[in-house]
Amino acid sequence: DQSTDISKLMSNKDIKKLENIVNSGMMNAGVVLSQLVGKEVELFIPEIKLTDREGLAREFRFSNDEFFGVKIRMNGDLNGNLLMMFSEDNGREVAKELLGSDAQSEAIQGKKLSDDMTSVLSEISNIVCSSVMNSLSNKLKKEILPSVPEMITGSFLDVLDIVKPERTKFLSMHTE
Repeated sequence: DQSTDISKLMSNKDIKKLENIVNSGMMNAGVVLSQLVGKEVELFIPEIKLTDREGLAREFRFSNDEFFGVKIRMNGDLNGNLLMMFSEDNGREVAKELLGSDAQSEAIQGKKLSDDMTSVLSEISNIVCSSVMNSLSNKLKKEILPSVPEMITGSFLDVLDIVKPERTKFLSMHTE
């Protein structure tokens, strides 16, 4: 097992600080999304784990599903990637909820995500990732500049591979 327990790299206190920073960003993203859709949206991360590509793939029992992902590169004083992923089914449900009744008939026509659904998921990902980056930047007092978002669809591993995982450790954060 290549995955490393995050507590070997960070103290429990530092892990809690990171979770609080990320959750602060997620709450801000929830406020923005709530304003956009006119109903309450709450986002939070229950736990952060350090893992590698194989460990992350093992975590997802449904990894044969199709996935949609958006990667935003962080540049500046802190470098790395934020990758937000939706299974196609979850992405479709979220997009239908945000797009309203027009999306209901579109979703029935085909299994693939429509252009409108892809656009909505991209915007959600952009809002969430930007909010997390802003929270990191503010709390750490570091300059973090986002790249242009990159979108990809495919298997779980296809989407994961957008971040060049062969030399990457992942801080895995499951949203609820």
